[in-house]
Amino acid sequence: SMSPTQPPRRKHKTLLRRKKGDRPYRLLGLSKAILQILVSRFVARTTDLYRLVPQAARKQTDHEREIRAALKRLREEYDPHEKKDDVDRRWGYIRSVSWSDPTIENKIEYTCLVHGLTDRGLRLARDRGLDPDHMGRSFQEFSTDHVDHELRVNDMGDALRQELAKHGLELIVIRITLKRTHIHPDLLFYIYDATTDTRSAPIFLEYEKQKRGHYDDGGKPQIIKKLEALAAYYNSAECYKDFNFRNFYVVTILRTERKANFLLKDLAERGLKHKTFLVASEPEFKANLLTTQYRTAAGESYSILDL
Repeated sequence: SMSPTQPPRRKHKTLLRRKKGDRPYRLLGLSKAILQILVSRFVARTTDLYRLVPQAARKQTDHEREIRAALKRLREEYDPHEKKDDVDRRWGYIRSVSWSDPTIENKIEYTCLVHGLTDRGLRLARDRGLDPDHMGRSFQEFSTDHVDHELRVNDMGDALRQELAKHGLELIVIRITLKRTHIHPDLLFYIYDATTDTRSAPIFLEYEKQKRGHYDDGGKPQIIKKLEALAAYYNSAECYKDFNFRNFYVVTILRTERKANFLLKDLAERGLKHKTFLVASEPEFKANLLTTQYRTAAGESYSILDL
């Protein structure tokens, strides 16, 4: 079992220097908790915040109302003294967009708001020491097409963390700063056992996006292109330089069993048969996280605890 260190800190972005007109904003408990969650998760639904923000109110209904009020304040807080042509200043500290679960027929019932930090919100978080490692990202220009994908990655992490906790295991997740020259996985995680102070090999996650038909110029599906890039990255000096480890697993989750089978066939044809590349479908994965059998193109199966 390997014990690589965390990736190096990202260089500070010039975008986030304090700008004229950024007035000190009183960050009370709820607002602070919301900003902290958006730094670590990138996006969160209102319902996620009900669950994740520590409850101070006695009643659940009061807790939820207070969170909605804090979100409204953060969203609408702008500087009236600012010149009108400065686009950045027309934003509050968070951006909220409407999202409906694409897997559910009745859209009215399952539509809610999803929140993320604006450039100003990220500056405020860093100013107040809520993002010391510069892991946060701005949601200001983020495409709404990809919100669903980000939420699924978060949900998978939450579900995995809960299941592992039942077995006395912890999930260590590293996200956001993962973009490197040739690879951009959704997540890097380890499973940590505190009793033996050991952790699993590093595992990269690739979660299929909802929009299909992403091909590169050679007519190659984007997921194949990403996995081929990771195959070239495996055991490379570049990988060691970026992350301080050379070997890893890649878990790919696809929306349906049919797509998972197609991908495995495609990987086999391209010679990517080794245990590094593991594939499962969303229905298999959701049924039981820890006993899900991730398959390789060579026809072998492993659960996440085998890694």
